[in-house]
Amino acid sequence: MNEKGVTAVTTDKKSLPQLFFPIFFEILCSMLTGVVDTLMLSSEGDQAVGAVHWRRPTLSWWVGA
Repeated sequence: MNEKGVTAVTTDKKSLPQLFFPIFFEILCSMLTGVVDTLMLSSEGDQAVGAVHWRRPTLSWWVGA
């Protein structure tokens, strides 16, 4: 705390090599989710797979924001 009673916030900046594994893991999970969706819906038909994959980028953007 400083003299005004405010706690200072420090940021820990990470370099790109330190961020590689978390970013890689997130992208891998996202890709695996798409593969699992495709495999689960493949028995339902092409239209079901197409509907899910057409909507997926919008949902990923909305949830990720």
